[in-house]
Amino acid sequence: MTMFGNRLNSSSVDGVYWSLYYEINFYIIISLILLAGKIHRINRILWFWLFLTPIVNYFKWDILRENLVTQYSVYFIAGASYFLIWKHGISLERCIMIVLCWAYALMLLEPEVAFFNIHYHTDTNIWVTKALVTSYFVAMMFIVLRKTGSFGQLRWVFLGGLTYPAYLLHQHVGYIIINRLYPMLNMHVVFWGMVFFMLLVSFVIHQFIEKPSSRWMKHSLTRLSERVASLWFASKKRLAGTLSQ
Repeated sequence: MTMFGNRLNSSSVDGVYWSLYYEINFYIIISLILLAGKIHRINRILWFWLFLTPIVNYFKWDILRENLVTQYSVYFIAGASYFLIWKHGISLERCIMIVLCWAYALMLLEPEVAFFNIHYHTDTNIWVTKALVTSYFVAMMFIVLRKTGSFGQLRWVFLGGLTYPAYLLHQHVGYIIINRLYPMLNMHVVFWGMVFFMLLVSFVIHQFIEKPSSRWMKHSLTRLSERVASLWFASKKRLAGTLSQ
């Protein structure tokens, strides 16, 4: 329900949840590709999606922008390309796709940063922002090529597990605490104390709520997906039989 709020014209419980809406759209796109049995053509689909993205954005076709997630599609397309490199190996085609996604992502940053600066009355440096986005693209390439060495052997899975509860909690809860404590306390004490507190709460949630419940959820969803898949294939088989008659 938190992911479908925008579809129901309902504002998010927390402002930071805006990204969940775009994630669920991406999952829907991939689900449709899987249901259509076209996942083996994923390279062509990604190229077509990348081709449509600037066109849809330029002409502001709202329905397509909404369903094809064209404001952020380059990140999804690049992510899919990184996965294909990790699974099948590097190729010139995949590298070109990632470079095009990176270049267009930097172009999209210009109006985004300008809006951010006006809306939040701040002065975010566009070049620092572009450098950060570029660093993500470079880091992902090192990861999928397995070039991270001993750095990649650290307990990133455990630390990564803390990121989602931290994501869910940090914005409004952080605003409330910071507004109460600052300027009574030193801003560095408030900031780093807030970071530590959020990591601690995230650890408790991850360790004592997420892990136990995820086992039950995985089992239940696996059974449900198997049931849905069997019904889907059975209905296709009946339809094929009806058409053949």
